Amino acid sequence: MQFIQRIRRRFQSPLTTLRGLQSATLYVMRHVGLVGRAECWATRTADGRDGVLLVIQTPQVVPAAAREEMQQYFRRKLMEKHPKHLAVLNAVAERIGWDTKPPSGVHRGLAQIMGFGSHVAAAAEVSVTKGQLKIHRIVAATDPGHMVNPAQIERQVEGSFVYGLSAALYGECTVKNGRIEQENFDSYEVMRMAEMPDVETIVMPSGGFWGGVGEPTIAVAAPAHHAVIAAPL
Repeated sequence: MQFIQRIRRRFQSPLTTLRGLQSATLYVMRHVGLVGRAECWATRTADGRDGVLLVIQTPQVVPAAAREEMQQYFRRKLMEKHPKHLAVLNAVAERIGWDTKPPSGVHRGLAQIMGFGSHVAAAAEVSVTKGQLKIHRIVAATDPGHMVNPAQIERQVEGSFVYGLSAALYGECTVKNGRIEQENFDSYEVMRMAEMPDVETIVMPSGGFWGGVGEPTIAVAAPAHHAVIAAPL
């Protein structure tokens, strides 16, 4: 908690906003020892990259024995002065049953960011069996401010997890002799229908602004990752 408080004082911006994430990313990387490792470009926007980094590293400052129990409390404390961020987090936590015990072998994760002007959050249920990851369920909440077509928003959010999970689990291009080896979808893996979890969308417009939909929730596909941190491999 002291580490996160230092970041907040240093950058004077909530870490759940795009500005706060981009400002703090290098600071976090230095603290956890990631600076100096090989980096490469990703075909995604900055909030996707920075959001994933923060979501994955946040549990590292929570005691391992209490990670799942503490994640929601930890994030709530960071968001206590940011009600819109907190509202989407609480919505997904309630829908997925965060305060109840998950099924045996199943682990839960949370993430929340603000990107493209919208407040988004997600909760995931995953399991790992003999090293094989299974994502069972995702609940995603979006506050885009105003809403025009609810059905379109739901479909954008659902589709965003195809992109987000594909990038998280398979998104790699390798270079050999100066040429990308992956030429098409036969060699560049993406999520297939049999792998995709159920995605439940909560649309909760609070009014007062116009935000984006679809792309913001790509970044919160990361809960599947930091839930696995507590799962046995």
